[in-house]
Amino acid sequence: MERTRTRKILTAIILVCSILLCLTGCIRYEVKTRINADGTADFRMVYAIADVAGDSNTTDSTQKRFANAGWDVEKYEETDGNTKYTGFTASIKGIALEDIEKEMKKVDMDGFKVEEESDGVYTLRWDASSNTDDAKRQGVSADYLTQYGGYMRFILELPGKVIETNGRDSTDGKTIEWNLMDVSSPCYAKFNLKGGTAFPTETKITVNKNKTADIELSFEKMEDDDQREALEDLGWDLGGKSRVTAAKDGVKLEDLQEELNDLEMGFEKLSFEYDESDKVYTLEWDAPQNKSDFVLELPNEAEDSNSESEGTTLEWSLDQMEEPISAEFKVKGGGGIPMFLLIAIIAGGVILIGIIILVIVLISKKKKGPKAPDPVPGIQNNQFTQPQQFAPQSMPGQPSMPQMPQTYAPQAPQNPTAGSGLPNPGFPQAGSVPPPQQYNPQNQDNNNPYL
Repeated sequence: MERTRTRKILTAIILVCSILLCLTGCIRYEVKTRINADGTADFRMVYAIADVAGDSNTTDSTQKRFANAGWDVEKYEETDGNTKYTGFTASIKGIALEDIEKEMKKVDMDGFKVEEESDGVYTLRWDASSNTDDAKRQGVSADYLTQYGGYMRFILELPGKVIETNGRDSTDGKTIEWNLMDVSSPCYAKFNLKGGTAFPTETKITVNKNKTADIELSFEKMEDDDQREALEDLGWDLGGKSRVTAAKDGVKLEDLQEELNDLEMGFEKLSFEYDESDKVYTLEWDAPQNKSDFVLELPNEAEDSNSESEGTTLEWSLDQMEEPISAEFKVKGGGGIPMFLLIAIIAGGVILIGIIILVIVLISKKKKGPKAPDPVPGIQNNQFTQPQQFAPQSMPGQPSMPQMPQTYAPQAPQNPTAGSGLPNPGFPQAGSVPPPQQYNPQNQDNNNPYL
């Protein structure tokens, strides 16, 4: 009985929207479902109609129905051109896949089923014809809705690429959309959950003063080996087995957006820009509403942010965010050493090295000192020593000198007037008298018979 009454209310909503469509134009009805890699699903629904004469209370009872079922209900207002839309949004998160059918029946969405066909392979089916037939009978068409910015659609986001579907597949292969006004059969999709892409349970970005960033992603589990290999091929360092971390350090801030977008893990709507005039960095991320945290560590306090935390560490819980993450900050003292300071450091280093070299040279010279003269041959400590045996060579044209007997040492000096050309072996010290030399009768040509 209660379910029948709810269905009549929904039918009335579509009927009223159709009437308003004829008057001014538009209706917005959207069901968005995100299937998570942990085997849960998040839902967000939009119910809104064109506001012709102020706020309409047509959807009040439906809002209560969602609120009583445990959904979060909020007012919806948005203006597109000259048309204002008024209604509500209803969202719920973390529903186990096996409980989806029961949960959808609470809000009168019969026929919404997610079933496991085999290990890790699931199928989703939803017959949405009960929500669109009445609108079609009133002449509502997909082209007319598009003309005025309206829609009736179903969007499905998957953790991995879809296997098969009758919906319109997106370019990334993980988002499927159905225009409910054009659907002639139940919405259908088959996908692989077990081998799907794992989303990080925490994303941490540390901004450094040198205008680089260190990124760390934490995963509760990562069962897909292809995902591991893809991260390694992109230059990420992986650690852990059951709880996996992926890290990349020293990423230039201008490359931060591209590095994260390439991962295809929900960062596709993250933007990171720099205002040259104000020297301000702006990070915005329309993050998926899943059970994940985002941490941004800054070198100085943020200029502005919508984080509940303050200071240099900003934190967000994605499952509590109803608006995109945003933060503005400056990197004070970044960009490396100023040129004038670098030149001063280099000049000081060169001067210091020159001083060190000069000191070393002076110390070396002082230690070395003047060289002492060599002693006179044959005299040491004012005493005669036995001179080294000397074998004089005969000069050309001179008679050879017979070898002198070595009875006494040193030998008497030769007569300097003799002109024999023989070397002088040395003179005795003054006051010393050598012993008499033996007479040499053969020395006929020398005036000194003792030679």
